[in-house]
Parts: sequence; C-alpha cells; structure tokens
Amino acid sequence: MNSGTEFRQSMVFNVLIRNSVWEDVVDAVDWYEEESPGLGERFFRGFEETKDRVLKNPFHYFFVTKEVRRCPFNKFPYSILYIAEPGTIVILAVIHRKRSNAFIRRKLRKKE
Repeated sequence: MNSGTEFRQSMVFNVLIRNSVWEDVVDAVDWYEEESPGLGERFFRGFEETKDRVLKNPFHYFFVTKEVRRCPFNKFPYSILYIAEPGTIVILAVIHRKRSNAFIRRKLRKKE
C-alpha cells in the first residue's frame, strides 16, 4: 500500500484517501474556525457528508479532468476531487470551488 494514503473499506468500495486530503481539510477547518468558533467543526461535518455522498453514488458527479470527478459540499464552497473505478474510490483533494480547472490540474499533478 502507498504510504501516502489511508485505506478504508466501505460497503461496496475500497476507499483510498490521500494524506494530503487531510492537510486540505485541516487548513479549511482552521480558517473557518478563525472566522467563527464552531464553523470549522461544521466544515468537517460537511466534508464527511460529501464523502458519504461520493460513496453512495460515485459515478454521478461531473468530470474535471479525464478521470477526476468533483462532488460539491452542500453548505460550503468546496468540493471533493476523486477518481471512481469499479470497486475503488480514490479521494485526491478538497478544494475551494472558485479554483479554476487549470489550478486543479496543477494541484493534482503535484500530488501524483
């Protein structure tokens, strides 16, 4: 197993979450918590809810590159970027929705 990922088993899919995803999440949680106490915790719950939506219907969301899909958070301007393959979901990043597709492609290349 790649040392840069966390491995979890969902009901139908193996789920790999890159360690860098947790860095993205912590950065956003910290920023929101500074803005308003408790908001960082709400952001984290939003991440968990969005991740659960990906697991329930991974082939539903739009592509941002040839293989990478984007699932938006419901209450925050962020998205989860992931790859969905039969039997496996790889969560690659959590990004602000205002980021351009060019920025996303650069970020994904850095994490390969």
